[in-house]
Amino acid sequence: MSIARSQRYHADNIRVALATSAVFGIRWLLLLSAALRLASIFVILSFLHPQTWEFGDVAHSLLRGHGYSYFGSPSAYMPPAYPLLLAGLFDLLGESWAVYLFLEVVQAAAGVLLVFMVYRLALVLYRDQALARLAAILAALYPPFIEMCNEFHSINFYIVLGVATALFLAKTLQQPSRWDYLVYAAISMGILLLFRAETLLLALLFAALLFLRSQRDSRLARSLLFLGIAYTLLAPWMLRNYRLFHELVPSTTASGINLYTGNNPNATGSDRSATGYVLSSVPPTMQADLEAVPMVPEKELLLDHIFRREAFSYIASHPWREVILAGQKLRIFWSFDPNHQKGAQPVFWVPSIALSVFAAVGLLIGAKSSLRELSPLLLSIAFAMLTSVVFFVLPRYKIAIDPFLCIFASNAVISLQANLCAWMPGRGPKEHLNANATIGGVKMLEHAA
Repeated sequence: MSIARSQRYHADNIRVALATSAVFGIRWLLLLSAALRLASIFVILSFLHPQTWEFGDVAHSLLRGHGYSYFGSPSAYMPPAYPLLLAGLFDLLGESWAVYLFLEVVQAAAGVLLVFMVYRLALVLYRDQALARLAAILAALYPPFIEMCNEFHSINFYIVLGVATALFLAKTLQQPSRWDYLVYAAISMGILLLFRAETLLLALLFAALLFLRSQRDSRLARSLLFLGIAYTLLAPWMLRNYRLFHELVPSTTASGINLYTGNNPNATGSDRSATGYVLSSVPPTMQADLEAVPMVPEKELLLDHIFRREAFSYIASHPWREVILAGQKLRIFWSFDPNHQKGAQPVFWVPSIALSVFAAVGLLIGAKSSLRELSPLLLSIAFAMLTSVVFFVLPRYKIAIDPFLCIFASNAVISLQANLCAWMPGRGPKEHLNANATIGGVKMLEHAA
């Protein structure tokens, strides 16, 4: 057999093996995912020196009987789900290294579920077993996903909810008669709102997508049902905030400070510079205004108003600087932040950039899923970019869309492999599957020449 024919034969065999071999079965991939995440827990040992950020501060305030407060003031600074989870765990089990270890194991389980959701979403979009399994492999091996369970942060859960929402929306758009998928998407979206504040707008965008992509006679009902269910789950939090602040605060009181972090004289595009955090110093007049805010229940909201006012003032008076900052934010979003201690490590940013490149290729070549079905993913990616440009960039903003990039990158790899086969003359003598072969009703070689 010639070298070219041998290479083509083995390339085709890899394609078929991905689709049919038990080694690449989803159960084995989930076990691999679990093993890697559990191993990372006992290598990094975060449970011995837990950093719970603002979530932990609010949880401890709840346990001390001070209510949902932060820095001694009634708070809506953080979405409620993760602080309440921490408070519930500490109340039931106490606070010790064993409890933090238990939480990391739970977060590792969420990471395994993420791999499965990526697999299911890829299968729904492309109906290609090999591509779906490859997407699951990428999600299982992706370093940021493996390390994530060691962070005591809500991303461990909201990234899964984001993929679940996109999955159910894709199935809703595939099968308009199945209203149950729409309900599942709305429930997932509603829980996501309790974990991540920015998604308040994303829910509206998804509702608009349903309106535009649904049949004329049901588009309004589907959009309103989606919003109604999602916002109903958020309603108790909104009502609590209204009673506390006497003002509508749909999610958090952090929008102003986040806007100022990304739009001020010291802004870098992220929340930090080479010398420290961007907010470590503010103009003297602004500092005086912040210090003058009295200790009242509305203090957090009053502080946020000052940050928002200063941010809008800076944006209006420095339009060209804002254009430059927008470019810096997009550069950091799609590459890495050199000032971020963890994000600047090559073990994280090299795979991230490689994944992005392959995902871009996968959107341009290879199997074509319906734009209608891809739209929840594309909208999520666009929303993540928009959020970063308006506010600032953290590594987790890009990580939240990486599950979708795993799917598009897998499409690129499958397509490039198929093209490699097409360029090689002839097939190996043992090749017996043609380009239309199916196994179990699933196309195996739909990308082959």
